[in-house]
Amino acid sequence: MKKFNLLLLIFGFSFTLFQAQTSKKSINENHFKTSDLVDLDLSSKGYNVITKAPKGARIIQNGKDIAVYGGKFFKMTFSKQDFSNPFNEDEKYSNIAEKVADIKTLASDKEMNPGFVKFEAEDKNGFLNRSTASGLSFTYGVKAGDNAIMISDGITYDISPDKFTKYTDEDIRVMYEAAKATVAK
Repeated sequence: MKKFNLLLLIFGFSFTLFQAQTSKKSINENHFKTSDLVDLDLSSKGYNVITKAPKGARIIQNGKDIAVYGGKFFKMTFSKQDFSNPFNEDEKYSNIAEKVADIKTLASDKEMNPGFVKFEAEDKNGFLNRSTASGLSFTYGVKAGDNAIMISDGITYDISPDKFTKYTDEDIRVMYEAAKATVAK
């Protein structure tokens, strides 16, 4: 009977360990759909917004920026900025759309970005763009108080838990939809 109980205990422990590894792997290996995303409050890191991310996603501090890590195929960077215009020190943007418009102009400038191909989606506060160098990427902005929260795909390689940076176009589109769903608190 003791051997049976010991065997049962070992089996239970092994099963629990297997379950933990399986659930850890599942968030890392999934290609998500927009319907898989849940609300994630970023205010604990000083970003007063709620975004969408896979269940169990982590928030990683990266200097002044933060990254949302939802696994290998879901990574977004949030950057808190003010509304000053880098092209004219005496001017401030009046809204996110103006700030995004200047970023969009830079993204499509063939001299500064010779790999630019086209915009695949354009919204008032963001855009999806294609480049020969990096493929599909996005930029999206949200106003939160006095801050402009700029959201982009990916996170820096050095803080990425899996050191993986290759996404499908669909992964980028899902992240873009998550960024578009981001709202100020």
